[in-house]
Amino acid sequence: MPDLWLPGAERHPLSDTAPTDTQYAPRVIWHITWDKNGTAAKPAELVPFDQLVRYFTGGGSGAAPHLLWDPFTGRTAQFYPANSRSKSVVDAAGGTRTNRTGRVCLQVETLFFPYCRVNGKSYATVRDTPAKGLDKILAWARSWGGA
Repeated sequence: MPDLWLPGAERHPLSDTAPTDTQYAPRVIWHITWDKNGTAAKPAELVPFDQLVRYFTGGGSGAAPHLLWDPFTGRTAQFYPANSRSKSVVDAAGGTRTNRTGRVCLQVETLFFPYCRVNGKSYATVRDTPAKGLDKILAWARSWGGA
């Protein structure tokens, strides 16, 4: 069986794990944190990684993903094991259980918003970032049959 925890990721396990709907194919859902609204004319500083870890392990635990990934440094924090649902996608009442649909339903929250500024440089899209550590996340997701 593949690793339940991304090798090398910081572990911040939340206790409210729940199973996924294993009759569906594995999948990965990618998000950005979108903590601020920067513009090309007025970029905004990136929110610190540790601030978001505190949020997801505290008052924001009801919206915690599996992974929080910083594409600028490669730093990654994991809150749920791969075989649990996480909570960064909203499940509509009576609708599809989007947080659970899949043998695994890995949710990756990328520390990013359009026109964030890091070390004096502005980034319009995630594609523009160095994407450090992405290869490790993709390899882990593929080990579960997703990506």
